[in-house]
Amino acid sequence: MWRLDLAGGPPTKIEIAEPVKLVSPSPDGRWIVYGGTQHLLLADRSKPDAAAEIKTEGEVQIVAWSSDSKYLAVQMDDEVVSLKMHPVPQIWNRYMVRSRYGLAVSNGRVFSTGPRGVDQLFTPEPRVRVETQHTLGVHEGRENVVISAKPLGEIVVLSDYGDHLLRTPLPLERIATSSRGQWIVAAAEGMLLVWNLEQFEPRSFTSYPPSSARFVTADSMIVTYQNDTAEWIDLRSGKVTEARRAARDLDGRRRARWCRGDRARSHAPRVAHRRASAAASAARRCRRGRVRR
Repeated sequence: MWRLDLAGGPPTKIEIAEPVKLVSPSPDGRWIVYGGTQHLLLADRSKPDAAAEIKTEGEVQIVAWSSDSKYLAVQMDDEVVSLKMHPVPQIWNRYMVRSRYGLAVSNGRVFSTGPRGVDQLFTPEPRVRVETQHTLGVHEGRENVVISAKPLGEIVVLSDYGDHLLRTPLPLERIATSSRGQWIVAAAEGMLLVWNLEQFEPRSFTSYPPSSARFVTADSMIVTYQNDTAEWIDLRSGKVTEARRAARDLDGRRRARWCRGDRARSHAPRVAHRRASAAASAARRCRRGRVRR
């Protein structure tokens, strides 16, 4: 194993006592997983002089990071190991599984695809979320959404608000998802297919059950709660503001517009008078021959 600094300089040899089958950096760039034939090793890039630490035994087959780098899931033989990276890396759970096609981590939860379908891994037994094989893997989406697919032309979106089945006109070859955006992209023969999660996946703006909700404008509403302050929610931007503060801001903007309107109206007669006076003076100069047309 060698490390090459893109800023320049010669490569540096990394001493690892066993063959390494795969390397997987964390999304934030701090951690590097080395999948060895006998161990799972983890290196901290903030400590370049420290050796990679052995976390557990077994041959590493699949590695999946959460998009925020807080969790790591690793398939090792007949076991999936879940690691929590903060404040220090530690093994969080172990799940007994059979062969897997893919892993994904979403909000600390581990999902996998295998011969019997898409599983959400629990102890002692996993929970089957979707039956039938989804051999195109499982992928993390935004806001706790997990996406899986199978080549026959079906994409399954697993969500806290209910699952969705997307059918495609052609068999699929692979899919890709954005863990921070709303897009799902699938490659079929001769075409690229795109779905937008916002077109069928609801969005949540509040953490507590509201008592009432009323629209104020076409894109804004006020939501009240039984024992809490009412909120002004801009549905287009997703901004949530305390209702009283939002009302004060709106009142201030209206006052500013009214003041500008009053100043404009007060200036209008004087402007018209000056323009009329200038036109009369020009007419008098024309009659006296002082201005040639």
